[in-house]
Amino acid sequence: MFWGGVFGQAAGPDPGSAPALIVFVFLPLAALSIPLDRVIRRALARWFGLPPMSITTVFGVWLSQELTWRLDVPFWYWPDWGAFGNTGFGVAAVLGACALWRSQPRAAMVTIAIVGGAALASGAVVGRPVGPPALWASSLIPVSFALGGWYLRSCRRAGLRAACGAAVAALVWALWDGSGLSWILPPLVAPAVLGTWFVLGFHFTARERRLLMDPALHRVAAALRVARHNQRRVIALTGAGISTGAGIPDYVSGAWLDAEVPVEWYDHSHFLANRQARIAYWDACARFRTLAAAARPGAGHRALAALQRHGWLSAVVTQNVDRLHQTAGSDPVIALHGRIDGTRCLLCGWTGLWPDGSPETETAIRHGRAAGGGAGAGAGVGVEVGSATATAGPWHAHDVTCRGCGGWLKPDVVAMGELIEPWQWKAAHAALDNCGVLLVIGTRLLISTAATLADRARHEGALIVVINDGPVAGVHPETDLTLERPIEDVLPALVGLLE
Repeated sequence: MFWGGVFGQAAGPDPGSAPALIVFVFLPLAALSIPLDRVIRRALARWFGLPPMSITTVFGVWLSQELTWRLDVPFWYWPDWGAFGNTGFGVAAVLGACALWRSQPRAAMVTIAIVGGAALASGAVVGRPVGPPALWASSLIPVSFALGGWYLRSCRRAGLRAACGAAVAALVWALWDGSGLSWILPPLVAPAVLGTWFVLGFHFTARERRLLMDPALHRVAAALRVARHNQRRVIALTGAGISTGAGIPDYVSGAWLDAEVPVEWYDHSHFLANRQARIAYWDACARFRTLAAAARPGAGHRALAALQRHGWLSAVVTQNVDRLHQTAGSDPVIALHGRIDGTRCLLCGWTGLWPDGSPETETAIRHGRAAGGGAGAGAGVGVEVGSATATAGPWHAHDVTCRGCGGWLKPDVVAMGELIEPWQWKAAHAALDNCGVLLVIGTRLLISTAATLADRARHEGALIVVINDGPVAGVHPETDLTLERPIEDVLPALVGLLE
């Protein structure tokens, strides 16, 4: 488009120069622009998480201008460019507005409002009806539509942020034009690019900015808005993947298991039949308990808690036992597989503290403190990880038994082959009633309970959104939406879009 002036010189004062410029300058620059654009895109995305927009065009025009001037050819020659006069500008404005409206009606309204207001204000200042066309055509329209129609199209405050970007672009353009720099390097769309970068850089981290260029993230945000508008529930089903960012290895790694112990010994049937298997199970849970006690909620946990606080998320159903969701502030949380910081009697259902050998714990167990076995049993008991390790636990000396009924105590987590507590399973199923969106986060859906809950949500007509940094089994590509990206990046970016 900008080389049109040079092409038009065939009818200008020096018609013989145009063919040579096309062959020796334009074509090499056009060929160079393709790899240059790729380099710029990768550099901006990798180092800054920013979109390239039209910055390659700006560099290309500046280089073209420099080369043509050195050849003593005016680059900005426009033969009869205003042939249609003000009518042409009006027709162009109407057609441009229609094109924007057809693409993104909401963003078009924001763009028209911003540009129209700026044009009237500019016209009032400089005394012309619409002000400098280069201001709104090359700066305000691109930044307004880029923010409102693309990068922040799912953001509640997209219009306000587009207006901020337009204000920054207008300021840059005014300073650029007023300083005389435009005679050396014309601003073109550079103010629009800088205004867009400013807004994205001010409101989002580099990781979040990279995600803003992924259409799938905007589809998730739009789905949550639709569910909220239709008064349907949004449920998060989380697995071990959300806690790996907090320093807790996932179950596949087996980091807390003893490599010398057969894996089948950790099955619930072996716990009931084999004392050595019980010792191995207590040892493994003690190691995991130490990891969980030292961990702090990650960015994914905090983001889900924020979504719940602001009413975007109805409940969290988790396969995890580390209680990091509760620590982050999520409520309600349905812990399908129990909690690693408590114990449970297999006979009477009593729940309480770990038998770490301390006098306080032994007294609590002896007097049945926190007894009851219901949904909230033991919920208020604080557990400290002392100096006891897997090799020093009291379960090595004898089976740990309930002081009330004499039944075996077991860490309050669901083992392989063990059934989930009926009231937990019922609560998880009830949470999916009227579910509009199910966020499947950090789980591969390999465990039957998770796969069953996903199918239950599909039966309710819910959109299944899978967020996991790796492949997930049981995904329906025709209907499910998948974001194969780090959870610690996706969820905070989603909060940023919605709030």
